[in-house]
Amino acid sequence: MKVLVLAFVVLTGNGGVSSAAKGPHYDASSGIPAWVDIDTPKQFYKATSSRGESWDLVMSDEFNRPGRNFTAGVDPMWTAIEMADGVNAALEYYSVNMTETVTEADGRGVFRIITKLDDISFRVYNQYKNPPGFQQSIYYPTWPGVWLLGNLGRALFMASTSRMWPWSYNECDANLEKDQRISACDGNPGFGLNPHQGRGAPEIDILEGGGAAISSSVQIAPGMPDEYRPVFPINGESPYCANTPDVPSSITATRGHRSWYQGLRYAAHVCAAKADQIQVASQINASLELGIVDNSCKLSTCPASFDVNGDRGPVDGKAGSGLYWGVNKDGQCFPVMNGYNGAYLCDPYTTNSKCTAPLHSDGNGNGNKIAPFAYQMDAISANWPVEFAAYSGYLKYQLEWVLGRRGYVRWMIDGVPLFEIPAEALESPPQNAAKSNPKKLMIEEPLYLIFNTALSTSWGTVPPNAGKPCRGDGLDPKVNRICDAYPLYLKLDYIRVWQNTSTMSVGCDPASHPTRLWIDGHKSEYEDIDNPNIDVWGGPRCTSNRGSVSGSSSDGPMGPPLVAVLIISVLATAAAAAIVYIRGRGKRLQLRFRGSMEEMAASKSAASRTDTIRRIALMENQKQAELLRTKYRRLTHLSDYPSYILPRLIFLVYKLKNPGIDCTVVRLGSLFNLPGTMNNNAQNPKGRHDLEERVTHLQSVTNYKGDFKDAKSPLELEDGALVAGGALDLLSKEAFALFSQYAAIGVIYGLIPALNFPIFNVYLRLEGYQTASYSTLVMLGWSFKAFMGMMSDCFPIFGYRRKSWLLIGWMVTMICLTIMTFSSLGEPYCNREKAAKRKSRACTKPYSNASLKDHDLFNLSAPDNGGLFIILSMFVSLGYVTAACASDAMVVQYAQREPLAIRGRIQTAIYTVRTFTGIVSSVIVGFGLNGANYNGSFQFSMAPNVPYGICLVPCVVVVLSTIFIVEEVKTPPIPLKVWAGSFWDLLQQRVMWQICAFRFINNIFQGIGSTAGAPMFSIWANVEPLNDALASVLGGFIFSGILVVVGKWGLHWNWRWAIALSSIGSILIDGTINFMTIWHVVRNQWFYTGLSLADNVPGGVRFIVATYCAVEIADVGNEGATYGLITTVSSLASPFASVIYKVADSYFMLSQDDIRNDTTKVRWDVTYSYFISYGSKLFALTWLWMLPPQRLQMQELKKKGGKSPLAGIILLSVFLVCLSFSVTTSIMSIYPSTKCYRIAGGNGKMDPNTGVCPAVKAKKG
Repeated sequence: MKVLVLAFVVLTGNGGVSSAAKGPHYDASSGIPAWVDIDTPKQFYKATSSRGESWDLVMSDEFNRPGRNFTAGVDPMWTAIEMADGVNAALEYYSVNMTETVTEADGRGVFRIITKLDDISFRVYNQYKNPPGFQQSIYYPTWPGVWLLGNLGRALFMASTSRMWPWSYNECDANLEKDQRISACDGNPGFGLNPHQGRGAPEIDILEGGGAAISSSVQIAPGMPDEYRPVFPINGESPYCANTPDVPSSITATRGHRSWYQGLRYAAHVCAAKADQIQVASQINASLELGIVDNSCKLSTCPASFDVNGDRGPVDGKAGSGLYWGVNKDGQCFPVMNGYNGAYLCDPYTTNSKCTAPLHSDGNGNGNKIAPFAYQMDAISANWPVEFAAYSGYLKYQLEWVLGRRGYVRWMIDGVPLFEIPAEALESPPQNAAKSNPKKLMIEEPLYLIFNTALSTSWGTVPPNAGKPCRGDGLDPKVNRICDAYPLYLKLDYIRVWQNTSTMSVGCDPASHPTRLWIDGHKSEYEDIDNPNIDVWGGPRCTSNRGSVSGSSSDGPMGPPLVAVLIISVLATAAAAAIVYIRGRGKRLQLRFRGSMEEMAASKSAASRTDTIRRIALMENQKQAELLRTKYRRLTHLSDYPSYILPRLIFLVYKLKNPGIDCTVVRLGSLFNLPGTMNNNAQNPKGRHDLEERVTHLQSVTNYKGDFKDAKSPLELEDGALVAGGALDLLSKEAFALFSQYAAIGVIYGLIPALNFPIFNVYLRLEGYQTASYSTLVMLGWSFKAFMGMMSDCFPIFGYRRKSWLLIGWMVTMICLTIMTFSSLGEPYCNREKAAKRKSRACTKPYSNASLKDHDLFNLSAPDNGGLFIILSMFVSLGYVTAACASDAMVVQYAQREPLAIRGRIQTAIYTVRTFTGIVSSVIVGFGLNGANYNGSFQFSMAPNVPYGICLVPCVVVVLSTIFIVEEVKTPPIPLKVWAGSFWDLLQQRVMWQICAFRFINNIFQGIGSTAGAPMFSIWANVEPLNDALASVLGGFIFSGILVVVGKWGLHWNWRWAIALSSIGSILIDGTINFMTIWHVVRNQWFYTGLSLADNVPGGVRFIVATYCAVEIADVGNEGATYGLITTVSSLASPFASVIYKVADSYFMLSQDDIRNDTTKVRWDVTYSYFISYGSKLFALTWLWMLPPQRLQMQELKKKGGKSPLAGIILLSVFLVCLSFSVTTSIMSIYPSTKCYRIAGGNGKMDPNTGVCPAVKAKKG
């Protein structure tokens, strides 16, 4: 087929019908609508219809940019499909690589569809359609088409079009109800549809090329009964003979009524006139009035269209023009009534005798049987002859479509009318008392535009060619000529759409004819793995500010500009942190200053510096005194240490607002507190305080026999500190060493589990049970924190309890990460980057279904490379969890040294560091691993080993900091029996078992969620991976920020109220998001993820406050085991919570398919599941009585709560049982035979044939 150009004109009549694609209407800053191509000349922004109405341009595409990619989701306007044509005796396979935009030699930019004979796919597909040994010579004509289809049906997806195509009927008819999927008889169709409104997917064919003729048609249902259909002869004569309905004959006389559609309008096409084709209007009218007696339709007696029921009035009502519908006044090319007038449509399993060859087939790829149906559809069409110019030059094909009772569908070429169907023809068909004839609607469904070129034996003809020798195998000369002509091209120069300004409506989901919820609820009927159903967002391209779009953030698939969001978020976070750091609260600082002054005065009056060191030596040992002396010397000479340069510079900013402070003598505080001298110069006019006065005073009660009694430091311990030593300076090297531990933990803890999907699932294409095992193994170490903490408490190496285990953990981690960084993961299972370059969809198919030419894209040994990395990742997890347990013990030690006024500061700081560095994982996965080979959308990506190298960097840093900066006094090993006795004593204390019971019970009920969450996330909210990654990054910033706030102002909040209010806040935020999404008030990915960011505020409060209690419980020597036990108890509640809510949710309709159906019942079931979840979270608050409201009450409970051996036994037993349950369920999730059990995290669905979990099909080969 040669070249075509299209101007497409649409008028909506009731505000409900759309043009080419989805999306709200909004204007660009220049006034150009978002769907209008910037290259469309301004003179085409307005158009005048055939009725003289002024219409505005609402959509256009000039196809001027070469090299566009029409893969689903890539181009902003169009989507190509990748599948075989299974209808109309078709033989072709549609592919993305058959579509392109190019610049012609004359500079014209065009869109074109390439039709070529593929030696592999074409022949294989033909053999599939015919028995093996296919050798026959078949006529392969081309069939180009430009057409519109109702949005409720997707072309070639039979499940979506069955009982939907081509209905345009809004009557409640009991005889037709079963055959119309969305019937006017249905008062509650669901999916956002309007009650009692018949819906369907009618079709308008702008053109269907057949070589010598082109057809223009409207295809609708229900069709006319047999009594009203055309009756063509059975003797082999022309279909346009006297037996055509309403030409007098013995057959038509028996009907007693007129037949077929009345008043269709045909007009001459502009082509060379032929004298023998000229007609006279008065002669034709007289012939029809008198009656045709011959058994044939001749030009002297019948209209040129051979439609004796057609309109014969003046064209467009212009009587003076001498042009009449149906009369060939000048002998030009004239359209004729099409001999094809419809078909009987049936399901593939019908036994109806009229359905010997049903149009629909059993195949949309999902294996579902199509509901039974059998109905007639009508094709109201005209065939008009074309000359060779239609193949060698450009023609302007135009369509006008107007709704309402005065509406019409009109076809034109270069502005000259060709064929028109008035609304009255559809809405007022012939009737008879004996048999009713359904009254159709003038099409008012939202339609979308389709370009295609088919190969079929049922329509088309041999295209012109030079008769060169055939390059194919065909034996028939006709086939040889066709073979020579390939490749053939269907070309479009531009497409433009206008609408009436008073009824303009762009979008495929108008309120009068909603479609989106129906499609979303039946998504499997509209897509398969090769052809996802993806929204396009408009705007063919933007080359200047003239085309810049100013719309809402939900208008594009990428949402608001990512770079701007990230920059604003970082700046906002930095500004908030700076404000918290610099401004502070004056009153609180003054109170702390007074306390500091009292401390210094007491220390100075007690003894000199030498006396202080001597007293320390009596209580501890010489090495302890030496360590303190070194620390003391360091504080005395701050300016000698480069590590203090940055804090000093930060302080200069504060000094600008407080010029009375001398920064050379003031220690800077942390982000959370600013201890020291600020705004207190009235107490020290010189603005100086000697750092000697800040030495913590320690006093011991000694016995020269060598035994030591319990003693309190005169100030710190009486100020509420649990252990002597003084609060850790958060800007010291010692603090840096601690923070480096949690920075490394944050990066690895966030990144290693997140690599499951992009690397192991996509890049290496491991089986489901293998990726499940990865998820389990890399988190398994966290279940054994109590035991790892015990190792750190009991077994010092070379005298170091913490430092040695830190090094062991990090060295194991570093070695494993080094191996993975420098080991090759090989080529991906399927190279999507190469596939994209050759425009192949092979990577979305199993290897066995890929064509031979695409086999080089596959690396079948790729899954074998994953085993080593899974094992090494497990050891990475064990390594850094070991280090985390030792770090936690250090945190407890440091936190117990803090005065009551600031205790909790160090915990808040380390979790802030961990959360902040954890953002790195979201950035890497969301942006670095979002390229083609990771099933992402970016044009760039990092190699699969790079994430391990990124993890290696903080690992190396933390190893060095552990060796050279971590400070720890050597201690002798504690005999295991002695340690066990001490820990057993702690387990019996009421404070221990009550807090563990609270954490376990509270977390069980807090952890009860809904299995509908994940399907809602992807199906209803349609959250894209990039959006999810961006939300994770922003959420990390917010979570870190709220930890800063709590560390600054919330250390003395009532724990019960903080947890209760934050929990209720989380429920209110989460409930607002979920219920508005469930009931379709708002279904938008930016709303879903954006508002969810607010949940980080109460979530951060609840998280950090719950960790404070562990510090108050631990005794000296069992810090690691205590902290590990309390935190592990919380995590062990998760498997129980998971089992509870999965069992409860199994009684509701919450599956992926249920969510896609989106019925009212499904919405209520999802609502009930969230009622259960939120009710459980509120019930969890009733256990807050078990948690003391603050530290003083916690200490009081520890002192006076008493002991219970039975409670200790129960606590230990429950812990071991829960640990066993957690490990067992984790192991069950690894094995294919048990992974589907609910206790293993599965859906509980067994294979009905085997009674066990469904087997996983191998992807390899």
